[in-house]
Amino acid sequence: MAAQHTNLEKIRATIVCADIHGIFRSPEQEAIEQSADLVNTCMEIIESVSNYYGGKIIRFTGKSAILVFEEKVDKPGNQKNALDATIEIREKITELSKEVSLPDPLKLQAGIHFGPVMYGHIGTSSNKQLTVVGETVDIASKIREMANKGQILSGPETFKQNNKQFDFQVLEPILIKGKPEPLPVYKVLQRKKKEFPPQGQHSRSIYSEMIGRDTEKKQLITKLASLSKGKGGILNIIGTPGTGKSRLVSEIKKENIIRQLQWFEGRGLSHGQSLSFHPFTGIIKSWAGIKDEDNPVIIEKKLISKIEYIYPGTVNEIFPFIARFIGLALSGEAGERISEVEPDALDKIMLKTIRGLIIKISASKPVVIAIEDLHWADRSTLDLLKSLYGLSRTYPILFINIMRPGYVETSDPLNKYL
Repeated sequence: MAAQHTNLEKIRATIVCADIHGIFRSPEQEAIEQSADLVNTCMEIIESVSNYYGGKIIRFTGKSAILVFEEKVDKPGNQKNALDATIEIREKITELSKEVSLPDPLKLQAGIHFGPVMYGHIGTSSNKQLTVVGETVDIASKIREMANKGQILSGPETFKQNNKQFDFQVLEPILIKGKPEPLPVYKVLQRKKKEFPPQGQHSRSIYSEMIGRDTEKKQLITKLASLSKGKGGILNIIGTPGTGKSRLVSEIKKENIIRQLQWFEGRGLSHGQSLSFHPFTGIIKSWAGIKDEDNPVIIEKKLISKIEYIYPGTVNEIFPFIARFIGLALSGEAGERISEVEPDALDKIMLKTIRGLIIKISASKPVVIAIEDLHWADRSTLDLLKSLYGLSRTYPILFINIMRPGYVETSDPLNKYL
């Protein structure tokens, strides 16, 4: 008999308990096969999105999932990340329903609660499993049960910490067995304002083994090897949901060749069509080491320090336009510099500045600019990319476009253009 091993520690975390309705509909063989495909696709959506926002998927049964977003001193915002992830999973599940033409749409039903949990591995030495237990998990599950199909409900702490960033609707409190007072519950409606994804989490960490993409992986490695020798290029990774685009990129980033390159990763957001340059804004912030929790003073210092390193002695000429590009409010000399430029000319100067910055960055080490979910990009991002693609002929810059087909305003015309 194998010895039992328990390695649980007490942490504070945001727990998401979620159900997906509409996957299993009929016992007929054809429906079962289709359900298996849907399960795989939903698994990839939940896994990639939750990991992207710093969470872990603990359990997935094909219909239900439990996600953990651990509270960390050096990376605050786990409750916000949990909300962002759950909303995005709901959006992607809804979009998946439309793309595969399901008679009954898939709907996410989720409960979110924050508090102490026991988290870690349990099981035998040969079969350890990651798990999370505790009252917080039970309450999150109870909140999920109170939600209707398509709804996301949260507990009071998540509402308290995030009501300035998200819209909530106050609901009737629910009774929890063993609790003297009813628990306040809130319906999560939407993000209150358009935001960029959390800095420092631009890559989706996917840990399961990739199967069936050896040819594509070899092609990518060959392209990266050419880049390391100074040859730039443009590479499209195009596929429908569930075909492993994100997993392919995740596997590539584990290769030793990456150490010879600078990898910058942006990402289109399903709600990002009104956000000018949003994938590139995230790339510039990542390059400068800017985090979500940084205040404007710290952002300005980090940006000036990076620009001074690349453009010694001329930072005052460059800084205002890069700062404006990432949406930083300017005052003083920098603000006056921007105000002197006509609006029609401002965009052209910003884009010229970004172009020059990318060239400068590539001078120290070859650059990869990978943009996931490019099919969700806004028009300004597509125009910027078209103006930058030509750099790959002269400079060691590789553009990797990761997108779905069938988007008549973004991926399809961009693919045709290339």
